[in-house]
Amino acid sequence: MEIWCSGEDLLKRANVFAQQLNRECHPHAAVMIANAFVCSEQLPFDEKTKISSAISQFLDKSGNGNLQKELLPIESSAVQQDQELVKLLKLLLEHGDKTPTKETQQLEQKLLESSNTLMLGCFYYILEQFEKAEHYLKQLDDAGARFMLLVIYSIQEQTDQVIELAYECIKEGYFEAALLLAYAYVKQRDFSEAEKHYLLAIEKKVESSQSKLANFYYDRNKMELAEKYALLAYHAGEDEALFTLLAIYQKQSKYDEAETLALTEISKGNTDERLYISLVFSRIYQGKLDAVESYLQTEQLLHYNFIAAHFYLAKNELEQAKTHALNSYQQDNFSPAHKLLALIYTQEAKYDLAEKHLLEVASEDPIAQLKLASLYFNQPQLKPKEHALSLIAQIEEIPQASNPLVIQILLWNNQFDQAAEKMSQILSTCAQQIDDYEETLIQLFTFFLAKGQTNLVCRWFKEYDLSERFKPLYYALMSLMESTYPNEHLRMGSELQETVDEILQHIDFLAQTYK
Repeated sequence: MEIWCSGEDLLKRANVFAQQLNRECHPHAAVMIANAFVCSEQLPFDEKTKISSAISQFLDKSGNGNLQKELLPIESSAVQQDQELVKLLKLLLEHGDKTPTKETQQLEQKLLESSNTLMLGCFYYILEQFEKAEHYLKQLDDAGARFMLLVIYSIQEQTDQVIELAYECIKEGYFEAALLLAYAYVKQRDFSEAEKHYLLAIEKKVESSQSKLANFYYDRNKMELAEKYALLAYHAGEDEALFTLLAIYQKQSKYDEAETLALTEISKGNTDERLYISLVFSRIYQGKLDAVESYLQTEQLLHYNFIAAHFYLAKNELEQAKTHALNSYQQDNFSPAHKLLALIYTQEAKYDLAEKHLLEVASEDPIAQLKLASLYFNQPQLKPKEHALSLIAQIEEIPQASNPLVIQILLWNNQFDQAAEKMSQILSTCAQQIDDYEETLIQLFTFFLAKGQTNLVCRWFKEYDLSERFKPLYYALMSLMESTYPNEHLRMGSELQETVDEILQHIDFLAQTYK
């Protein structure tokens, strides 16, 4: 450590290190630095004791108690000078991946000459030269090295390797591996195993595990569970839990709760721009437009143009909305403005411009891909039907709310088996809540009929007992199946005839439009 600093500077750095240990610190790096301090011959014994106590408390509170075994004892550490470790710590703390080339090369040469396999693995790991780091770390029969390997595999999304190695790391007490394992299972779409290991991480008190499970449920549209774990994470002080909770409230249309939470945080002195954004959107969605204007003037709103565009769009002042949205992406270089501009241009029936802006971000934004697919479906003259099919095929995980769009695009492309499978999933999910899905189900049944799937729709009507609930659509179906059920449509009351005729006309229109 004395190579790095000495005397009063050493004392000062030791005190700063002990005081600034918090949830943002990397636990493995913190252990390495603490060991370097207690190795110092110049640092007084009581200062080493403070360091030892601080690092122990940090590891326990952050869910990394398993790393206690890697801490060096104070009494035997004074003679364990490791200049390569000290330089590595200096590299990590002062420069990271921006280390000057000369210093990096000197340290690399020193480590290569010493054949210090662990330090070489750490060195290349810090510099994100993962192929070299893997080469050295794989040579070691060491729990810490295995965990670093696991992190490398996770960063590179090598999910098979993560799954293979993570179980071993968990057995060795590296419970952070449970989070990496859960993420790997999400990538492989094994959501049951993912959920199981998120819960294991929570059980083992791994930092941020409750927030990550809340996000997992949010992405699966399991909003009650998402809210439960986001609240737990928020009250536990987990990073980003506040904004996860705000997003969950917004998605559930719990705008009062979102507004109250944002105002509470602002009253505590939290000036994060996202609080003001959430507050503005909560009031826009509630129609409290008069209450929004004052917040548009706050200095915390770095993305003023983007928020103002939403405000004027809610007031149906399209020109003002368009001006601010254009400023948002031209002046502020804020990419989400492209989707907003696409919405505005769609309302103005300027579909080519809407398409242009969605194409700007679709390659990196699944939501933009879905919006573009929706544009192609609703305006079938823009592109051949295969374009919409290609877009939805590229999306790894489609939100449940977009399944009706996906079904219609599949039907448009005559992918009847896939469309029927997704429709069966929707019906089984909403069987007890038909009223909440009535409009969507009518739209989908009508599209199935337009694509000639009468027997399939008839089977669903019988299976879920829908003939009375959707009586006009049922008699339209019976009219289309008159050869099979010659007398059924005769039971229809005359008061339904006009409605049934309109449904049949709409079915014919869809059949011609989406050939």
